[in-house]
Amino acid sequence: MFVVAEAIRRPVQGTPEIHGLPVIIIISAIATLVMVAGVLVLGVGDGREDLHRRSVLLDTAGYAAASAAGSGAVIYLSDHFFCGWTLSSA
Repeated sequence: MFVVAEAIRRPVQGTPEIHGLPVIIIISAIATLVMVAGVLVLGVGDGREDLHRRSVLLDTAGYAAASAAGSGAVIYLSDHFFCGWTLSSA
């Protein structure tokens, strides 16, 4: 019932503005740090000996690099196309 009421209310009153960009950047940075920690744990252990662990190590390293690139892209694009609070405020 709540979903139906909200579906009727939003077109009539408009959608409220949500400032979610800081949350996205923080969560993405935390995920990147967790994946890098996983790479360090796998790299220190038996990642060089077992083929399966080595594949997990390479997969996790790839995801960590992609996450870091994604975080950087969000920060770069938000600073140039949106309000400019990320890099100019530092």
